[in-house]
Amino acid sequence: MKNTIRAARKARKLTHEELAKAMKVSTVTVWNWENGVTDPTISSAIELSCILKTPIYELFDMQKCLFNRKVTDARKKDIMDALHDYWVSRS
Repeated sequence: MKNTIRAARKARKLTHEELAKAMKVSTVTVWNWENGVTDPTISSAIELSCILKTPIYELFDMQKCLFNRKVTDARKKDIMDALHDYWVSRS
């Protein structure tokens, strides 16, 4: 999935190492996310959003994802449930 993780990380003046440490993942994982090799889990995407202080919809093209026919309904439900849980936990 297309993302803006690298741009958000650089805007926050974080290195791969610093973001990886904050996320408790390897630098290879961060590189893979930034380059679209792999996608973060939903919970990791939400954590990235918090660490990078960037709305999740800006990090990922959520509208495209939610309306993409290739994305299964179960995956769409997982995304919406995770977002709902996140916002409920913050209120």
